[in-house]
Amino acid sequence: MLTQVRKKTMEISLLTDIGQKRSNNQDFVNKFVNQAGVTLVVVADGMGGHRAGNIASEMSVTDLGRDWINTDFRELSQIRDWMIAAIDAENRKIYELGQNEEYKGMGTTIEVLAFVDNAVIFAHVGDSRIALIRNGEYKQLTNDHSLVNALIKAGQLTKEEAAVHPQRNIITQSVGQAAPIEAITNIIINVNICISATSICLTVLLLSKQLSLFSLQDCCYLSCI
Repeated sequence: MLTQVRKKTMEISLLTDIGQKRSNNQDFVNKFVNQAGVTLVVVADGMGGHRAGNIASEMSVTDLGRDWINTDFRELSQIRDWMIAAIDAENRKIYELGQNEEYKGMGTTIEVLAFVDNAVIFAHVGDSRIALIRNGEYKQLTNDHSLVNALIKAGQLTKEEAAVHPQRNIITQSVGQAAPIEAITNIIINVNICISATSICLTVLLLSKQLSLFSLQDCCYLSCI
């Protein structure tokens, strides 16, 4: 006797919101599927001037997505190499555009997540966070590329002091900087867990192939159910 097993699918819906503090929305997110059927979600939180931040975030998401849909990568090592190269190329592109006076200082954080069978591979730049949620416990897997995090590591600040530090929004790495990017990458193999990728305004959750993104500070709202 044959037993039919219903294959679980992941449905993703995405929504951003300007929130209550900003005059324009500098966050951007989208999902893309490549030739091998692998889904990529890219989240960016822009910075720099009235228009520059939202342009940087939209550019980075759109450019990576445009490149991704033309690939046929399924191997995790291939995807990781692609993520590093794509982020590096986007860093140079946004940096060059940022030399124009109109876009001076533009940049963006970025979260890139690819879902392959029972694995999630991700890349991270900026003060966004990748974390593991298991049995109700939250474990951060990445380090913030931020001034206050560097001070915490040096023993000059506590986490409580960092949360209210006047320079807590200064980041030490972003897409659009002059120096080469040092993206953090990792692979999680287990669909029965939550993966959280958070920026200042955004949390991404993956739970048993259900992805939920929601706001931390009324900046972005995304839900994938």
